[in-house]
Amino acid sequence: VSVNKAQVEMTKTKSKAQLALAQLLSSLNLPLDHEYCLDKIPSIDEINLDFSILDLTEARKQAWLNNLELKIAQLKIKKHGYLNNIPLLGILPEVSAFFKFDHNFVQGTLTSIPTNKIFGLTFNWNIWDGGGPIFSLRENQLELSKARNESVIVKRKIDLEVFEKRVDLIATRESFELYKTNLMQTEEAYRAVYERFRLGTVLVTELLEAESTLNSARVDLATALIDLDIKNLQLQKSLGDKRPVTLL
Repeated sequence: VSVNKAQVEMTKTKSKAQLALAQLLSSLNLPLDHEYCLDKIPSIDEINLDFSILDLTEARKQAWLNNLELKIAQLKIKKHGYLNNIPLLGILPEVSAFFKFDHNFVQGTLTSIPTNKIFGLTFNWNIWDGGGPIFSLRENQLELSKARNESVIVKRKIDLEVFEKRVDLIATRESFELYKTNLMQTEEAYRAVYERFRLGTVLVTELLEAESTLNSARVDLATALIDLDIKNLQLQKSLGDKRPVTLL
């Protein structure tokens, strides 16, 4: 019965491992069929968990700076801002100046003028033109408002994602510290049971239960470590990092 239970747990663990690997590859922007494996989970002493989490304001600024969708929305705002000036220029009148100089090289009469100079201005103002410039101006203004709304929506989306990933990472790190403390307490309890077993004051079943509890605490800590790494990668990804750095 115990063997069958262990086999069931092994099957569930393999499924969880495949899911965790898929999440890790996705966070690293790698294809799911990418060959990526860890020979073993490093011990806690080998892992550098001294990483800082940006405060919410700095995290939002970094995400805004790196987000491509927001950059496109901002470029649309500039584009339609410039296009707003074109219909206004079309409404303005056209003024042209000209100068004409004529010289008579043929000997004329006493009353003829050998040189003739003409100055002039032409004024053309197509003030209506079927309302085309006005309609173009109105269209660009609406497109500009649309682009600004898109920018606001994208910023809100980024803010929410960064907030969620940051909160998840903070909570996961706190959980990891609790699991770490639990493992230390479980190891101390196991040593106490083992010493009592050596003295013959407890049965072997109690020792086996203590070993099982210790192994469960180790598994919980390893799972918490993987979750912590995934949450850290997801936060880096939401901040726009193209290649998030894993803790492992």
